[in-house]
Amino acid sequence: MWRLRHGVRDRYVRRSGGKRIISIDVSVPVSRLREMVGVVDACAAEFSLELPTLSHAGDGNIHVAVMFDPGDSEAAARAAEVGDLLVGKAIALGGTSTGEHGIGLGKRRYLVDEFGSEAVAAMQSIKAALDPNNILNPGKVLPGE
Repeated sequence: MWRLRHGVRDRYVRRSGGKRIISIDVSVPVSRLREMVGVVDACAAEFSLELPTLSHAGDGNIHVAVMFDPGDSEAAARAAEVGDLLVGKAIALGGTSTGEHGIGLGKRRYLVDEFGSEAVAAMQSIKAALDPNNILNPGKVLPGE
């Protein structure tokens, strides 16, 4: 099962005919997972995009592959919009912008939405206290680094 799960993205890419993938990894309370899957389905229909999805149903983690033709600028814009919508909905449902892959460069813009500006300021203060020379992953997680 583990081998199959880790090969899914490669299979999406192979069957996609040159499409690109924006990987969206969010997590919601298990009680809201069904609603989140419904949002994914609605986005696929509304934005005319393929959104193959995997989930860890037991912990509310959901992985969505937002697939789009890189040669179609409108499709690329729709794909980016879907990514933002899915992350925003996960946060609105009491979940998180990332289920298991961390904040990093791709998700740091959602930190304030998820935790609030005061919490992010506290995170920045802790980082500054522990890393005064900003040598530990500079610019990788906290906005404004």
